Amino acid sequence: MERILRERAQARDALKAVQPELEAYRQLRGYLDNAQLNHEDVNVLLGVGARLRAGDMEGFLRGVMPYVQMAEEALGLRLPNDLQNQVNQGLIHPDAAAEMGRNRYRIARAEGERQIAETRLRDTQQAREQENQGHLQQSVIDAINNWETGMRSRDPDFAGKADSVMRHARSLILERGYPQTPQAGVAYVEEALRQVNEFTNGLIARVAPPQPTKPTPHGVNGATSPAAFQEPRSMRDAMEIALRRMRA
Repeated sequence: MERILRERAQARDALKAVQPELEAYRQLRGYLDNAQLNHEDVNVLLGVGARLRAGDMEGFLRGVMPYVQMAEEALGLRLPNDLQNQVNQGLIHPDAAAEMGRNRYRIARAEGERQIAETRLRDTQQAREQENQGHLQQSVIDAINNWETGMRSRDPDFAGKADSVMRHARSLILERGYPQTPQAGVAYVEEALRQVNEFTNGLIARVAPPQPTKPTPHGVNGATSPAAFQEPRSMRDAMEIALRRMRA
């Protein structure tokens, strides 16, 4: 007990020591989620910031230039290549081309936001389904455990049949699918118990105990030994006796 208490105190001290780092990570994680920044975005921003901090202006410019061009096109300060070619050929007015560039950006941004929303919705639904499935599985397991506890208290022979019952129940799950309610789970194990009982009763019926011979000698040539028969005290004893007779 002293060792356990000492280890618990050490674990508490270790957790307390990392609390500031955990809090900083929570804040950073919350900021990234609110800004909708993924790992790729973070890596790009950190890489550009590192080049700027190191004085690598060429690397910094290479990193930020694609984003600068995208911002200029979104604001109409710069035309995409295809629109610029049409302006050079006199096919469209520069102002109209700038408006078309801004509209392209708005449409692309709206499409990106729609895809992000769909992805988040799908992830949320999957997480909810997994959570519901976990609750269902636990409720089925609890119902089966309660049923087994009750059977052990009511049937003194159930302990010898429990493993066979559970094997039959697993076979039913593979055949019919996982039960979708606790009641269905209990129905599976009850069906498995019925099958085990039918098999056991059929085995005992096929190997009926012989009638004991008379203890007194008879016949022409003298006495014969009476046939020994052991009265089964439980379902397990009956099955073991039946198996021995089948081997004989």
